[in-house]
Amino acid sequence: MAQHPPPTPERDPAPQDAASSADGPARPAGPPARPRKSPRRRAVEQFFVHWVVAFLALLIRRLSLRGLRRLASGVAWVVGLLAVRRQRMMERNLRAVFGARFGARDRRRIRRGCVVNICKTMAELLKLRWLSDADVRRAVSIEGLEHLDAGLSQGRGVIIITAHFGNWE
Repeated sequence: MAQHPPPTPERDPAPQDAASSADGPARPAGPPARPRKSPRRRAVEQFFVHWVVAFLALLIRRLSLRGLRRLASGVAWVVGLLAVRRQRMMERNLRAVFGARFGARDRRRIRRGCVVNICKTMAELLKLRWLSDADVRRAVSIEGLEHLDAGLSQGRGVIIITAHFGNWE
């Protein structure tokens, strides 16, 4: 059995050392390649995904922002169950970064929170198109607007600095 280096944070599974094979071109060392999906299975999955996305798009358009966030939390629960490879990758990353600092329960809570946050962020991005100015004003708070007004009233340019919130990109 091959020795693998200790886990390191990763974004997506990437090829590691290439292992030559008499059967053909070199393939990455590590876990065995997953079997290819049949064309029929791929077509069924695409059909299912298409209709699920169409249904979610309708819900996104019709639901309030609060209702949409609740829906996104539910979708995150399903995504967490179905995205087994991603859950394993997050688990490896948390162990590599934090070691024994967090127990299994805490790591599970962190993984769940990440998936919920990503689902809410995506849902909110899709909802933006249908938000009115009043909806945006209710969802966003601005502090220090008087400083912007003062700078603009002097006929000079201003520099605006803002925090970056989000982890989806």
